Amino acid sequence: MIEGTIAATNLAIRIYKLTVQVSQHTDRGCLPVIIRGYNPRTEVQAFTSFAAEEWTEDMAKKKGGMKPDPYQSSTWEYWLSPAFWLFTAIKCNGDQAGLPLPPKLLAVRETAQNDPKFAGLLQYFNGEIEHFGQVRGPGGRRGEGLVGELLSLIVDAADALVTTPHMYGEPLYIGFRDNIARGIALNEAGAMKQQDVILAMDRGLRPCLLGGDEKQLTPTVMTHAKRDTITEKPLNMFASFAKISVLEHLKRTSYPFIMLSTQYRIVNGGFDVALDVCYPEFKANFKYGPTTSLKNHPKATKVEAWASTALGATRSPRGKVLPLFLNCPGICYQSESWSRFNYDQCDRAGLLVDNLLGSGLGITAGDIGIITPYRANMEVMEGVLARGDPADHPSRRNVQVDTADSFQGCERSIVIFVLTVNSVKGPQFVADPHRICLDLSRHRDFLFVIGDLDTC
Repeated sequence: MIEGTIAATNLAIRIYKLTVQVSQHTDRGCLPVIIRGYNPRTEVQAFTSFAAEEWTEDMAKKKGGMKPDPYQSSTWEYWLSPAFWLFTAIKCNGDQAGLPLPPKLLAVRETAQNDPKFAGLLQYFNGEIEHFGQVRGPGGRRGEGLVGELLSLIVDAADALVTTPHMYGEPLYIGFRDNIARGIALNEAGAMKQQDVILAMDRGLRPCLLGGDEKQLTPTVMTHAKRDTITEKPLNMFASFAKISVLEHLKRTSYPFIMLSTQYRIVNGGFDVALDVCYPEFKANFKYGPTTSLKNHPKATKVEAWASTALGATRSPRGKVLPLFLNCPGICYQSESWSRFNYDQCDRAGLLVDNLLGSGLGITAGDIGIITPYRANMEVMEGVLARGDPADHPSRRNVQVDTADSFQGCERSIVIFVLTVNSVKGPQFVADPHRICLDLSRHRDFLFVIGDLDTC
């Protein structure tokens, strides 16, 4: 279980890729079933919209990408969703990722094909029924209910279920949580509310692994600091307690924990700024792991070489790739909602995206992420990427742009951090140490920071 919709999706993908690699190197390996759990109603709607199509190896690519979830204010992605696995179980007749389907998925297929109550669904799958609304089961049961039952079988066949605390309480996932899961892993525990962990644990005692960083964003409490307009008393008397994450709570109760001081994800040198600013107490014991060497991050060295030539940037010390600061003060405006935005810095970031995509280094929109502290600036940034001739850089619109709050738990090969503020307005809440810590550690290969040097 992990805090944040996008973070949960990224974690599910990373677990899937890792377990596929492990399975490919074992004699009896089969396809691991790693499920990213979304809203059940979204799953039913998504599956019924393409159930009659033919299964192909690149189905995930054709339907890939994050899409708005019609039933909640978040996003949905086809790959690794329950709908993806149900479609694979029913229609995939060969291997996937070079691995055979596991017996659990084949059992779901057999149930769908041999149980008479699913006969109408099979007719729809095979194109014998044109409209899904015509599908009926025993007693006139609607097709949505039949799909939901098959999705439940798919979830029960999972090797691992990755979802958010809120979604973990949905009926589709409760059976797996209560009766199948042998252990629970809580990621981003530094941003997770204590009551969310109670929801995850539910019945009985099971092994529970928590991982997180209390120096990054704390739990979001919408009513925190809000007061009654008449009495001026806090609207939520428990808001301050809710801001204490489960990780911080356990540390305060002297619960034993392991502090990791080795960086394995970010290229050597890429974490130096975050180490100086956010983790000075770790400098004595900190080290970069073997996976952070430049030979394991070829994209990092290519981007730095390009920046040296195209931007006149100074090269990093030998064996390192340091973040690059681009000075662009601009004018910081304030919106009607008290948010802030900076046209000049957004334009500079848009130009940088165009240059990177056109650099010939093989960089795609999926490699780039843009983080900005303010929602108003995020909207301006999205407008910058959307304007112009799409034929020049057709993929620039697919670059992920988010605030720090939404980017927690995510990562990209290249991250552009747009500060928004300048020396005239001052650092504002951009100087919040939790946000700074997050913003400086979301990249794997290269970090660009665009802002006013006098503010920093």
